[in-house]
Amino acid sequence: MDTEKTRYLIAELALNNSQSALKQFYDIYSRRIYRYVLLLVKNYSDADEIVSDVFFTVWKNRKKLLEVDNILPYLFKISKFKSIDKLRMKKVPVQPYGSIDVELFSNVMSSPEDKCISSEMVHEIDMAIECLPPKCKLAFKLVREDKMSHKEAAELLDISVKTLQNHLCLAVQKIRSVLVAKGISCN
Repeated sequence: MDTEKTRYLIAELALNNSQSALKQFYDIYSRRIYRYVLLLVKNYSDADEIVSDVFFTVWKNRKKLLEVDNILPYLFKISKFKSIDKLRMKKVPVQPYGSIDVELFSNVMSSPEDKCISSEMVHEIDMAIECLPPKCKLAFKLVREDKMSHKEAAELLDISVKTLQNHLCLAVQKIRSVLVAKGISCN
């Protein structure tokens, strides 16, 4: 999943202490990290603070970045632990997965075929996704919207790949059944 540019930026960070590389690295990954953190903490200002903390941690640990095989799961893990710490500090019960506005996930790249889908169908799909069980919904969003591999998403959620696949299968079945019930073809 790491691109050549990402590997270059990591090398610049680790070997040359480049703040410019950190800025570019932030620009590449901050939106995805922010969406994930917001799912966990459900508070915009806390999410902003946590994302800053995540990239500060990256800066502090920049010398070790060359040892990281895949940077995105590494960033998600840092985000997860920072989010849990924040919730503990606020003494808020930890609810790692919950409902969140679908608009956060609307800025994903789409193909020309995707753009042909009517807004009504998109709304129905979004509503079906929001009705999924929490872990099932998060698994679906990580794989389908954040384009994580099954292995990366399973590792992040601390479940087996098989369990993740079961969550994804359940998600697709539930979304399909909702759409069929509303008379929308799922071919």
